[in-house]
Amino acid sequence: MLENKYTNENLRYDSLEDHDYQKVSVLRHVFKESGFCIYLANISRDVRGGFDNDGIHKLGHFHPITKVNQTTAELTKIATLDGVELASDVYFDEDIWFPAKPFEDVDPDREQYVHYLGDVISHIHSRTVIIFPDAHDLFRC
Repeated sequence: MLENKYTNENLRYDSLEDHDYQKVSVLRHVFKESGFCIYLANISRDVRGGFDNDGIHKLGHFHPITKVNQTTAELTKIATLDGVELASDVYFDEDIWFPAKPFEDVDPDREQYVHYLGDVISHIHSRTVIIFPDAHDLFRC
């Protein structure tokens, strides 16, 4: 994962900041020498579930979800380092893609009350990541 978050419009190498730029620069060089591509992607993860609606909600704090009903993860945009969109709105199984659970114990970026489902809230995480294929995929540029 990158340290900063980037909009879909700024998802390209020349928009990266600080450590993100350095990290991608090193990977870009190593992968280019090997003939493999790396890509940038924005991820949105939405966790919905029940919560204790006790009426207490302090600014900057999120209601804890007491029972998860649904989790979805989506690559909202996948782009080349030049910013060319390769795909968008790709849903995936986060347990396969992220076995290390990078969103666990991390506050969401925002919380939404899902009115039409009753006492259900949605915790939404947004991150920018680097994607590269496994060596066994033999995916080359």
